[in-house]
Amino acid sequence: MEHAGGNRAVSLAPAAGGVTAGPARRLRLRLSGETVICAVAVLILLWLVVYPLGLLLLGSFRTALPMQPGSFTLANYESLLGNEENRRAILHTLVSSGLATLAALAIGSGLAWITSRTDMPGRRLFDSLFVLPFYLSPFIGALAWTLLGNPRIGFLNTLFTDYLGFADPPFNIYSLPGLVFVMALYYAPVAYLLVAGALRAMDPALEEAAWIHGADRRRTARRVTLPLLAPALGSAALLIYLNSAGDFGIPAVIGIPMNYHVITTRIWVGLGYFPPRYSEAAAFSALLWGVSALFVFLQRRHLRGRSFATVTGRGYRPSLLPLGFLKPAVLALCILYLLLSILLPYGALAYTSIHPYLSFAWDPALWTLRNYQEVLFTNPLTIRAMRNSFILATGGASLTMLLALVIGYVVTRTRLPARALLDYLSLLPIGVPAVVFGVALLWGYIFLPVPIYGTLWMLLIAYIAHYIPFGVRATASGFAQLSGELEESARVHGASWAATMRRIVVPLLKPALMAGWILLFIEFLRSLSLSILLYSNQSVVMPVVIFDLFETGAYPALSAFALVQTALMMIAVAAARALGRTDRFLGLGV
Repeated sequence: MEHAGGNRAVSLAPAAGGVTAGPARRLRLRLSGETVICAVAVLILLWLVVYPLGLLLLGSFRTALPMQPGSFTLANYESLLGNEENRRAILHTLVSSGLATLAALAIGSGLAWITSRTDMPGRRLFDSLFVLPFYLSPFIGALAWTLLGNPRIGFLNTLFTDYLGFADPPFNIYSLPGLVFVMALYYAPVAYLLVAGALRAMDPALEEAAWIHGADRRRTARRVTLPLLAPALGSAALLIYLNSAGDFGIPAVIGIPMNYHVITTRIWVGLGYFPPRYSEAAAFSALLWGVSALFVFLQRRHLRGRSFATVTGRGYRPSLLPLGFLKPAVLALCILYLLLSILLPYGALAYTSIHPYLSFAWDPALWTLRNYQEVLFTNPLTIRAMRNSFILATGGASLTMLLALVIGYVVTRTRLPARALLDYLSLLPIGVPAVVFGVALLWGYIFLPVPIYGTLWMLLIAYIAHYIPFGVRATASGFAQLSGELEESARVHGASWAATMRRIVVPLLKPALMAGWILLFIEFLRSLSLSILLYSNQSVVMPVVIFDLFETGAYPALSAFALVQTALMMIAVAAARALGRTDRFLGLGV
């Protein structure tokens, strides 16, 4: 018995040790796996983001071409600022982007207040419609408005002069007001999305308390509502300014014909010289990046340490302001925005696309679908562009969301010290204008031993690197709504990390992942500011071909191809609506 008992005691010792060692070993393996995943993600982001941006900043102070030996100097900035055209472009960028930001904020905030705080009929319908211009291409909108507001042959000017008796054309899209107008139209949905969300989340008791103490609605709005909306308004202003200052399409279409250059168009012109002005482009890009970083810093400093809590612990419903006799006028304003941003411009494109040449006369005998046949089936350049864009949009969006899923998991589900660095690196591109990123990638890859520049791989790297914040924000929002207990339960029952992600996390994150994928698909499909600096004849994409058709004056083919691109983007948005729950991630209605 003692011997048996002794054997039993001896035999039980390893088993007991195995019981205690098993979870510890699994914990060590888990921590080791998470560490490896985090390290790999950091390395990927360092290569995608930090490497090209670092070379860009370094190149702006160098005398040599990218990847070539040289010395440090300030000559690039001296040459840049010593050129009168460059100084004028900097001023034009600040003025046009600033005015566009103010106009877009006014339009978007006003529409948000109408749908969130008034009793206007059809609020839910307008709530969905007001977001649509965000998913359309501002570049295509600018092209359409050149058909409408051309001072000589535009649709609207022809209508006013030939049919309404005006002596002179009333509209001139090739002007600073025209440039600001188009920018404001297509960036207003950014303000609408952020401000509408803040208004719906705000407890109306805060405003009611001001009314009870004798404040009228105007004073309440100035002293209570607007201060509480400061984070939303500040974020909207920052995003609009960064997008408008870094935009190439609208200034190229409207600004270049009237010799109104901004930083992005000056960069494009400089890189078109022979030899290309890489050092000047690097200095210009670094300057634009610095201005963007300054605005980000000022916004964060302004909001730091201030409380903007508007959501209380009790349930509430925002009070609606009765419009009374103003209801028809407010309804007309809402319809006018949709008319100017969607119906008129895309109607002009549709009408032009069915003509064999640019014509504004009403002659059904001329109508033809030959332009669609050409861009879809005959023209090898447009066919190649559609194939390349589809490959980049589908494959690139999938790879970006896969990387974003890993980053989102590490940032929200682990306690690794490097997760803060990973989060910062993944959001760094959001403050870098697209053209700046394009120039950075030129410095990083154009003279590498491996021939990447001018290939689809170059565009794929550019798209993933610049738009990774979209995917990370989508996955982070999904993880925030997903309890970690589900993953812990799976692991307690022996599931590996990969199995847990595949069977538990990914199915539950499907709405957020699909929303992020669709957003990326749309951005990849319509990205001109990145593509215009990095493409070749073999890697040409749809926005670049549309710009080339614009430069050659082929407006009927341009219109048909632009509508094909728009149709692809709208199909993606319709797919998002069909998924139902992705609406709250995409901002497509309440």
